[in-house]
Amino acid sequence: EMAEHAESPGWSLGTSMLPVHLAYNMSTTVDPSARFNPDEWPHRSTLIWKRGREYEVVECGEYWEPNRTLDLDAPARKLLTILTKDPIEPSQLGDVRPDDRAWVPGINPLRDIDDGGAEREEGEMVAERHEDEERAEGPMLGPYAVEVDGPEQEVIMVNDVRLTQESALRELRLACRFLGISKNGSKATVWNRLKREVALAKLKVAVEASEVVKAEYAREPLVDALPERPSEELVLSHETTHSPKAPWCEACIASRSREDNYDDAEPHREFPVVSMDYMFTATQDNPLATHLIMVDSQTKFVQATAIDGKGNRSLKYCVEDVVRLMNSLGYQRIGLRYDTEPAMKQIAAAVVAARLKMGLATEEEPIPPGDATHRANGSERYIHTVRTLGNCLLQTILQHTGHKVESEDPLLAWAHRRAAFLVSRFSVLKDGCTSFELVHGRSYKSKLLPFGAHVYAQYLPKSKVRGECWKPCVWLCRTSLGDLNIIGDAEGRKCLQSMMTTKANYMEADEDPLAGFDVDWAVGEGDEEHVSHDSQEDLPFVKSWANRKYEEGPPVLHPDPLRKLDEAMDRVELNRLIKMGVLRPMSGDENLEGMTNLQSKYVRDWRFRPSEDGKSWSWVRRSRLVAKEFKFIGPLMENLYSPGSLACLQKVFAGLVCSSSRLCLYTGDIKDAYLTVPQRRPTFIRHGGLIFELKFNLPGQRAGARDFYDKLAGILKSDNLESYEAAPALFIEPKSIGVSTHVDDFEVIAETPRVDRLKKKLTDSGLKFSLEGPCTVEGGECHFLKRKFVGTGDGIVVSQDSKHVDKLVELLGLQKASGKTTPCPMNVNHSKIDSKPLDPERHALYRTCIGILLYLGQDRPESLYTITQLSGFCTCPTESDWSLLRHLVTFLKAHPNQGIKLTPCRPGRTLQQKCRGLDSKVRESKDNAFGEGHLLEAISDASWAGERDKKSMSAMTIFLNGNLCDQYQILSSRSIDKAYKRIQNE
Repeated sequence: EMAEHAESPGWSLGTSMLPVHLAYNMSTTVDPSARFNPDEWPHRSTLIWKRGREYEVVECGEYWEPNRTLDLDAPARKLLTILTKDPIEPSQLGDVRPDDRAWVPGINPLRDIDDGGAEREEGEMVAERHEDEERAEGPMLGPYAVEVDGPEQEVIMVNDVRLTQESALRELRLACRFLGISKNGSKATVWNRLKREVALAKLKVAVEASEVVKAEYAREPLVDALPERPSEELVLSHETTHSPKAPWCEACIASRSREDNYDDAEPHREFPVVSMDYMFTATQDNPLATHLIMVDSQTKFVQATAIDGKGNRSLKYCVEDVVRLMNSLGYQRIGLRYDTEPAMKQIAAAVVAARLKMGLATEEEPIPPGDATHRANGSERYIHTVRTLGNCLLQTILQHTGHKVESEDPLLAWAHRRAAFLVSRFSVLKDGCTSFELVHGRSYKSKLLPFGAHVYAQYLPKSKVRGECWKPCVWLCRTSLGDLNIIGDAEGRKCLQSMMTTKANYMEADEDPLAGFDVDWAVGEGDEEHVSHDSQEDLPFVKSWANRKYEEGPPVLHPDPLRKLDEAMDRVELNRLIKMGVLRPMSGDENLEGMTNLQSKYVRDWRFRPSEDGKSWSWVRRSRLVAKEFKFIGPLMENLYSPGSLACLQKVFAGLVCSSSRLCLYTGDIKDAYLTVPQRRPTFIRHGGLIFELKFNLPGQRAGARDFYDKLAGILKSDNLESYEAAPALFIEPKSIGVSTHVDDFEVIAETPRVDRLKKKLTDSGLKFSLEGPCTVEGGECHFLKRKFVGTGDGIVVSQDSKHVDKLVELLGLQKASGKTTPCPMNVNHSKIDSKPLDPERHALYRTCIGILLYLGQDRPESLYTITQLSGFCTCPTESDWSLLRHLVTFLKAHPNQGIKLTPCRPGRTLQQKCRGLDSKVRESKDNAFGEGHLLEAISDASWAGERDKKSMSAMTIFLNGNLCDQYQILSSRSIDKAYKRIQNE
């Protein structure tokens, strides 16, 4: 490919879709900025033609934006420049030859100077014999190529030329010229000057080497100066803010002594960005306290919000604070940067939807998992700053009162909120202003007190009792809006304007007015129940991944610790089942006649789950006892099954939500569904030498799925939901609600009050039912059967988890491959002739990849043609099919999060109206939330034997009100037109 580009000067695009430039007689590298954006093609490789097909690599995969042109050592006859999106190795450009030293022609100053012009006659030098120009002291330029053989021989080697006292004056003068010293004088003068220069150079080198050795063996100790404690007035002033850090303050030394300088300079952006992330703080043997940290990239304004863990319980509270901060900054357009963990994505989606209703633009900038530039999230740096300053405030309370604040104490939550408050108002930035001054244009002048100071306050509204004394309380902070004082006591927190301080700044530990006060995390009344996950036993190595994030993936343990952890979680699962009444221990003398012996085993995996108090999330090892029941063991049970959901219903439900402003999409899950279904016949299991009677079904039992379906159908029928005969897994109540079930997973479409009624019905029936959502056109997110539904403000995007694409990339080893811009080449079958079949190992890998691609195809219409082509050759794939498979996977790698977007519309909209930006004239029904007059359109086409092998590719797509809800592609061996002609001939 490079040889082809070597014949066409200028920029061109090869089959690898990489820009390549060829130039002649260049003294510098090529500047691509005139044609290409450095953000899209950041890496440049430059090659110089040597001979034949040999090139010398000048730079390989280097960032070219800082240095757009580089000077070459010598003009290049041919210069080849290649741009890539990712760094590459020389081996990706071609075969790398051993690094032999190339011969570079040079000039010997003692051999190649013309006799006529380089040397004057000796007679003409008589007048200059007494001139002796000495070279100035300093480092010698160029290689030091001088050698003296010894004092007896009186021989000097200059640039590989042997010189003696008998050498010609011309050669001696050329040696002086090479060394940069005067060449004037007689032959004896020049010879002595050469010897003196060599001796001085050797002496200078020896002295410098001696000094270097002495410096290596010398050590100067650095001693910190002991700080002096200032006056009490300055101490009180410093303890109010603890900013900046003082070397004499014990609280600062104890909590902030590890701070390092951090360069937070960022490139200039078109609009500012607010970064947010979770901060976790815990004391020994206490649960984690959770805060949401938000930082503005332009003003560095910081805000901390104390929350009661991740997830729905704190979603509304977090969204309100993020939106309030963005509005106070005053930006019309702003970016939102966050990690891609589920809880953070839920907050981001709600924030974008809330600001969209206000008419404000918000650009999402998620940081993907495994991104090496995780420090791009600006809140990462300020998490450390806020945490250390908050600990400093708590350390001050400990020094004055002896009261140690634990992570469960509400003072810890307020301390870190106060820390962010102080950082924004008193930390001076590089431009000489604080963040508060940059936002509001003035300095912060309100009166402050040390955190936790003892004050007296009169609560509002005032008491009608005359002469009532002011109450003692603890001063916490000031509000961002209104600048009111926030104080706390055993009854809770209050905001007020006036308060009075006392001489004693802090209360004693036994007088703490916050004793018995619990932080009010609630954002409103609700009826959602939270079920805690199974806790891991107290193993010493479990704490090593307590703070491991979702993006980092589950921990990888050595076999011995993993075995101990699995044994511990097996005991947890066994005790759980006994406590639930699923298992009943049996004594050895009980009769087992007439009972069925069921084989069982433990299935273990990693799950990312919240803690028991819901304040933190972590990776936990889960163990589940499942049944091993096979068809040949129980032939009478082979027809037992549970109806499965239809894949097309998922997009149909989302399309109906887009057609009505009253409908919402929810997803749900029933925990331990099989464990709620009684056994059909007496059954027992053996485990660890013990016998247990199995009262309820275990996951894996063939009867469990059918029996649970029958139980669920009975519960739903009592709530006026009937099973649809054509799709038994679909339950509907006309004009009210639709429920698509897949064993214990639910997808629900209805108005919110009707969904709440369904949830109450399932909960009252003894099922542990949880909901996720709602998802509407305006916002929200939910998941069903590994598909994600996200409301974007202008529609609903249906997509799949990118982990399937990551798995394909891992199977084919394409981690370093560049992404493709199309799912298949222009001519798919151009190289299938004479292509060799794959070996058995790659054949098995090919079939595995096709299985994953078939699962992805329903949500990737642009790739469905290529997937259909590849799936047709599973019997005997060839090298050409393998190449096409790699091409498709590299395309999916470059576009991992593509999905199908359903846009809002009215019932009855046609596809043609959607393409023209029009809508139907059907109005929304007031009595029917689902609307009336929906339109289903089916569009089909075929290639009519247009494939290279004379086969036809048929395709059909189904649209609901102009939104795509299903598609099919079929590869047939005989085209329809040929069949029609055959019938005519007969």
